[in-house]
Parts: sequence; C-alpha cells; structure tokens
Amino acid sequence: MARFGRMEVFVTDAAGNALNGVSVEFRRAGALTNGATGPTTIVANTVGSILVGDTVKAGLAGASDSVAAITNETTFTASGAGWGGLADGVLMSITAPFPAVYNAEDATEALTQPGLTTDADGFKEAYAENGMYDIHITGGGATEEIRHNVPCVGGTTTKIYVVGSGTAEHYIRDTGRALTAGDKHTVWSALGTEIMSLSDAGGLVLTGVGASSFGGTVTMDIATITTGPLTLTAGNMVVTAGDIVMGAAVSQLVPGATSFAIRDTADAVDNLLVEDDGDVTVAQDLTHRRTLASGGTNLVALTDWTFSAGWGSTVTPSFFRATNPKDMRGHLQIIPTGAGIASNPTATLTFKDGAFPEAPGAVVMRSDNQSPSTGYFGISVVSATELVVQFFGLPVSGNQYVLDYIVMG
Repeated sequence: MARFGRMEVFVTDAAGNALNGVSVEFRRAGALTNGATGPTTIVANTVGSILVGDTVKAGLAGASDSVAAITNETTFTASGAGWGGLADGVLMSITAPFPAVYNAEDATEALTQPGLTTDADGFKEAYAENGMYDIHITGGGATEEIRHNVPCVGGTTTKIYVVGSGTAEHYIRDTGRALTAGDKHTVWSALGTEIMSLSDAGGLVLTGVGASSFGGTVTMDIATITTGPLTLTAGNMVVTAGDIVMGAAVSQLVPGATSFAIRDTADAVDNLLVEDDGDVTVAQDLTHRRTLASGGTNLVALTDWTFSAGWGSTVTPSFFRATNPKDMRGHLQIIPTGAGIASNPTATLTFKDGAFPEAPGAVVMRSDNQSPSTGYFGISVVSATELVVQFFGLPVSGNQYVLDYIVMG
C-alpha cells in the first residue's frame, strides 16, 4: 500500500527544557493575509489548503468563521460576519476539520484530534499525506503558537491544493535541460523493471504486460499498440472524426460469440448483421454489382440429385459445363435410359450447404432441343431443404434433357 510522509514537532521552554504533555494539533496549512483585508473577504498570499466549508480562525485569538467560497488562488470569503479587519501577515488557520494523521507510515492506526500531546522528550510525530501543515501548540507550560507551513515528507502519497481555473497547473515536472530524441522524461518501474515511461516528445509508453485501464477521455495525437489486444470491458469506443483504418494486408474483424452488427445511428436497428456461422442479414435493400455463388459447395450429380423411376432404371445425370453447379445456381443434364420411362418424372436436389432459414424462391428452365419439344421443366416442390423439379412430358430414351436453375433464399 501507499506510504505516508512524516512530520514532527519538539516543544521546549525558554530555557530549552523539553515540555511533556503539551497539546499538539496538526492542521492543514492555512494562509497569510496580504495587506489590510477583511472582514468577510480575505486576500492572502495564497489560500493554501483552505477549502469551502472549513472553519478558519484569524491568528491565535481572532474571530472564527466558515468559508463560503474561494474566488481564486488568493481570495476567499466568509459565510457569516467574517473575521473583522485584519492587518498584513495574519495567519488564517484551519481549525476544522482536522486532516487524517497516523502513528506510522503504513497508516495502521489513526490518531484522534484534538487530544495529541508531546512525550517526556517534548516530542510528537505524525504521518500524513505529503504536503504542508500548520502545527498548533498550547498548554503544558508552552507558549501558544502556530508553526506555519511545516513540511510532511517521505511518503508516496501527496495532496496539493491549487485552485482550479481552467488554466491552472497543478503539478509541474520540468527537466531544466533540453531532452534529446530517445530520452525518457519519466520512468515508472516495479522492482527495477520498467512498466511505463514518458518519452522526450511527451509520448506515453506502456511497457508492462498487464491490462491498462482509462477511466475518462484519452486524447492523443497518435497511439501505437505493439502488443495487443486493446480491450474495452465497458462503454463504447467513439470515433468523432477521421476513419478506422486497418493497415494489415489481411485484416479481420472477429465477432462476439454469436454475431457482429453495424447499427443505425440511433443504435436501434442492425443494418448489417453477420452471425458467427457466416449468415449475413441486411435490414433494407442491398445494392451491389453482382451476386456470386462461388462460395457454395460443388454438387455431385449422382448423389445430390435423385431421380424418380420415370427417368428409367439406368438414368444417367451429368454436369457437362465448365461451371460447377451449386445450391443457388447450376445446370443438370439428364439422359433417360433403361426400363420404366414414364411421363412427368421428377428430379430432386437436396441442398448441399444445409437448410435455408425458410423456403427459397426458384426459377427453372429447359435448355435443350430434344424431343418432345413440347415438354418443359417446372417446379413441383421447393422447401427449406430441397428443390423438386418435374419434367412435364414423356422423355425419350437416350435424349439429353438439360435443366438450368436459380435458387434465391
């Protein structure tokens, strides 16, 4: 855990003897008045660590009031009658609330204020956040005083009280010398291993292997992630200008467990939905150059097509064109042979790539000039799993009947 800084106080009498039992209060650092000021508006050198709502006392014996507002880095106002007219250099001390102080750097035991006293050596120490404090000393034979701007140092946690203005600089870390390309302005390490650094040009480099979390808006000129992934566990990634450019020669968008969607601007409709199994759904009209069925599986004439007995006992089907037929489009040549040739036989295609979500539409046509010329192919049945085509007529043994078809889901 973080460690707190240490501050201490020694209290002696005029002869230098240690005073035991002197009351000690550790207060946040107050402010010194800058010129004659008051009663309700105080102008100080700086408001120090005074906050709205604090109870502030003028000097050791002056009036007390709570702070209603802090106007800027040097001015604050009272919520009541104020502190009266004050001269230059009066310490405005914060009497409430007290800061959190502890008996050790690891903050295992909080010290209760008021109620702290010096020991037999006139000594009292406390641990708190690094910064400046006031120490009020009174009783036990000591002369009452407030030691202003006592530093608390050595810890790993620091609190400052700069008044925000929109242009205020709360922390400044300046090198004092020009940096050379390749230098690191600041390095953060864990047991000697660098986990993060700030380059000479102000680039933040995260070199650790752990996950990085940003709670607010991150603004940067350019970001390079050399070891991914970049993970968002909540919220959205919003691009307000420019493009999302994937520079890899083979780029990929990997969906979630079920789907990937491109939504409308109201985030209400899936304009484009790509499911994990490859199915694509478009919400409205799809305008494109052409539809290619080449991604489908090639059909096999003797296994993917089945034929009724009316084509003959030794019917011969084949694909004679260079283009391989698929579920969505293709051709089929049927040569009826053998016994049992009869009128109106059927040919059935069982869809090779599985069932459609619902029964598709289909178009079939005859593309030969064999006898009988009046015969034609028509759709008998089309379902989610098969297309049944019927030849309306009596086929002639040995003739070559050619079927062309298109199926659209």
